Amino acid sequence: MSSEKLYSPLKVGAITAANRIFMAPLTRLRSIEPGDIPTPLMAEYYRNVPVPV
Repeated sequence: MSSEKLYSPLKVGAITAANRIFMAPLTRLRSIEPGDIPTPLMAEYYRNVPVPV
């Protein structure tokens, strides 16, 4: 099986991803209700996730 397609760009609506590898959200419902507003703790968590540059 070729990995060529896995590493090719993917466009979904207005967003174009560099490849087809994604990280699912991993927080545990720590948002502030009502409105499910992300907390500073959630922002810090995703800031620390490595991303390709």
